[in-house]
Parts: sequence; structure tokens; C-alpha cells
Amino acid sequence: MGAGSSASAGPGQYSLDDLLTHLSAEGVLTAAKVIATGDDMRLPLPLDYLQDKGAFAGAETPDAIIALDLDKFRDAVQTKLIERAAEQAEEMEEKPADIYRYLTPLEARRGFPQALAALKANPKLARQPMPGSGRGSKWLPLHCVLLLGPKYPGW
Repeated sequence: MGAGSSASAGPGQYSLDDLLTHLSAEGVLTAAKVIATGDDMRLPLPLDYLQDKGAFAGAETPDAIIALDLDKFRDAVQTKLIERAAEQAEEMEEKPADIYRYLTPLEARRGFPQALAALKANPKLARQPMPGSGRGSKWLPLHCVLLLGPKYPGW
């Protein structure tokens, strides 16, 4: 799912968005299946957290059938991803490639929220040189985040 749920493919090559929407519309989506989606991403999505974020309501147990609000589910996932990026950045040393996992086209579409969280938590990451052919780029990660993120939200 990465930063957004539509980035992953489910069974039969459906996007995860399509799969969750289909299961919800068919009345067979359980809270446990949504929580398992988080487990697949190595991203804990507890039942109470998802309910607090409004992704679904009324699930007393994980086996309860739910109607998923996909937009609120995406927002909940994005919030967790940003939190995880900040936590991981605090432990990152100043070495190449740490920050680049957050400088992807999918992240650019959202304004690089994970990169911003990582840079805020560990400002030293902004000094890493960008990888590239030959000697690399003169651009630093902070330049990419500040210049490309807000200016090209659909990149």
C-alpha cells in the first residue's frame, strides 16, 4: 500500500482500493481483513485506531462485518506512515539512501509527507547527496521535497 492504498495490488491484480471497495459493497468485509491489510504492509492498524479515524464504525470485534470509508481509511494509513517515517528517521544515520525511500513519485503526489516528517525528525538527512549516474546530482533531498512536492502535486 505504500503511502496510499491504490499502490498495491490484491488477488487477481485488483488494486487494494478496488478489492476493499468490492468486499465492503458485497457485505463480506470484516474489520479483521482490514487489520490484516495493515499487517501485510508491516503497519499496525489496530481496530480502535481505525474506528477513531472513522474508517468504519460499530465493529465490536474484528470478525464484525463493516462498511469501509475508503477515504478515511487512506487518511488513517497515511497518518501511520508519516508517524513511522518520523520514528525511523530518528534512528537513521547520515548515510546515502536513507531518505530516498520517501522521495518517490507516489509520495510526490501527496507533497512528500513522509519525507517532511523524516527531515523534521532528523535534519541531518537533508545533507545526503542525491544518487545519480556518474557523480550524482548536486540537488539535496531537501531541495526535491521543497521544490518538487508542492509545485508538482500530480508528479
